[in-house]
Amino acid sequence: SFNHTPGGTQAWLCGAESDEYPPLVASELVTDTYSLGQGARARVWSRLHAETNGPRGAFDGGVVQIQVEGQPTWELLYPETGYTHSMSETGGTNILPPGTPCLSGHDQDWRELRFDLSGWDGQRVQLRFLFGSDGVPSPSRSLRGWALDDFRLDPGERDPTDAASAPPMGGGLLIAP
Repeated sequence: SFNHTPGGTQAWLCGAESDEYPPLVASELVTDTYSLGQGARARVWSRLHAETNGPRGAFDGGVVQIQVEGQPTWELLYPETGYTHSMSETGGTNILPPGTPCLSGHDQDWRELRFDLSGWDGQRVQLRFLFGSDGVPSPSRSLRGWALDDFRLDPGERDPTDAASAPPMGGGLLIAP
């Protein structure tokens, strides 16, 4: 299933429900901007079906990144359990450079990814979920991509004078295409 929430109607899928995702995918989902306080945390349910290259290498995969408002670069955000793979050399066809820690492989079920955001206390940030595939279809031609659902962000204890609104605590990310 591409929806973690029982009876849910919204989730994000970078891929295809009934066919393999295409080569050369570079897809991102960017959150709203959140004002973070002490003890901020985020979590999302993830289910991945992506092409690996051996037990720890990946040809296709996903990462989570964080960007501080006003900064031009995105920084890799590590799940508490770490990344499962490292991006392999793809001849420059994947948006994720070789050596990038990433999520890849064949999840049998949903898994919760948790993120400690305490390093960004007092800052306004966005999170980005980025999925990339190389230029070659998988040998199985049956990989579905990356599904995300039930994103939650606890902003932690913020300055009460901060006028930024609290992040949504609702169920889905986006309506799947």
